[in-house]
Amino acid sequence: MKRRCSLAVVWSLGLTVILTSAANAQSNGVNVALIDISSVFKSHAGFKSKTEALQAEVKIFEKSVNDKRIVLLKDRDKLGTYKPGTEQYTNLEKSLARKLADLQVTAELKRKEVLDREARLYYETYIDVQSAVSSFAGQHRIGLVLRFDSEEIDMADRASVLRGVNRAIVFQDRIDITSDIVRMVNTPKTARRP
Repeated sequence: MKRRCSLAVVWSLGLTVILTSAANAQSNGVNVALIDISSVFKSHAGFKSKTEALQAEVKIFEKSVNDKRIVLLKDRDKLGTYKPGTEQYTNLEKSLARKLADLQVTAELKRKEVLDREARLYYETYIDVQSAVSSFAGQHRIGLVLRFDSEEIDMADRASVLRGVNRAIVFQDRIDITSDIVRMVNTPKTARRP
């Protein structure tokens, strides 16, 4: 009988400890928020202006390359005025080949430079967003921020449907901080400091 009583007491004490631990874990839970990084990038004023400037620079460069190609095509037409095998024909042919090769090398180097600058722009913007998220999370006692995609699935677009069904299912009830972060990244850095 004493043994049963002591087992009952131990069992009830164990249950009390487990329930108390569960209650403490719930009260000490981690606040969670969600962010749509894609949406933040689309709304990030600095990112948009730098991207537009880079695109404008690329268009100017492409026009320059196309203008040079037109000149080379006109020079190639001049080849017809010389007899193949003559010194003038050979010299013009070599000159055209050299200019075309130089143009291709210049275009390829510019392409690599633009890709590097674009990658750096994405990186710097991501670091800016990450800093804003960290600051916001600290101010609002958020312990975990998860990325999600808030874009609606377009039933008529196969690619949209495939992207949608392959992403994580996230239910959120007013824990989306995307608009708050967009406001932060579009505010001058000096005004961000608490």
